[in-house]
Amino acid sequence: MGGRITLLNAVLSNLPLYLFSFYRAPKKVIDVLTTIQKRFLWSGLTESEKMCWVNWDTVCLLKFKGGLGVKNLGVFNEFIG
Repeated sequence: MGGRITLLNAVLSNLPLYLFSFYRAPKKVIDVLTTIQKRFLWSGLTESEKMCWVNWDTVCLLKFKGGLGVKNLGVFNEFIG
């Protein structure tokens, strides 16, 4: 799980954030990217869906506030726009 969170923060969050620094993405794109992040965090590389044990808003909280420190793409997209 720790490795998946590290990979999620390093790749699956930062690549879209770089794109968002130039363009504001539609909500549908944000929803698809967030779904990919959620599936990767909870299921790994398998295509099967597994139960999410923590609310995504809690996962996106900073670590010192009890979250996992994953960047919330929707909030970042609104901030840049």
